[in-house]
Amino acid sequence: MNHANARLHGLRGERGQALAEFALVLPLLLLLIAGIIEFGRAWNIQQAVTDASREGARLAVISDGASMGTVRAKVEARLTAAHIQAATIDTIDFSPAASWKPSQPDGSSMTVTVRVNYEIPFLGALMGLGPIKIGAQTVMRNE
Repeated sequence: MNHANARLHGLRGERGQALAEFALVLPLLLLLIAGIIEFGRAWNIQQAVTDASREGARLAVISDGASMGTVRAKVEARLTAAHIQAATIDTIDFSPAASWKPSQPDGSSMTVTVRVNYEIPFLGALMGLGPIKIGAQTVMRNE
């Protein structure tokens, strides 16, 4: 076996080794990318839930005659605009709900709590995870 043939034989072995290493690393790389994408979507949903909570609280404290039904509709509209389906909405709570009087500038506050269920698509199915609750709470003083 001459020197050129030995060198060519060595390169073939290294190509096979690189392919085997790539086959071992590729699933981990894909899992990492899927995790980054799903974390980004969960973060986006958190921001949308926070925005919906703020919009609802703001409407409740500044609007004359805003009923809790009107505020709930506003919160649901903001969630729908963020492509969060109504079936995933877990809770929309108001506090104080029974004694609230709109446009009564007495310094009292309105608390709006919004929670949704987020099903983690790929990693949740792979790891057997159920939905997680993503929520936000906003407190605003009556104006």
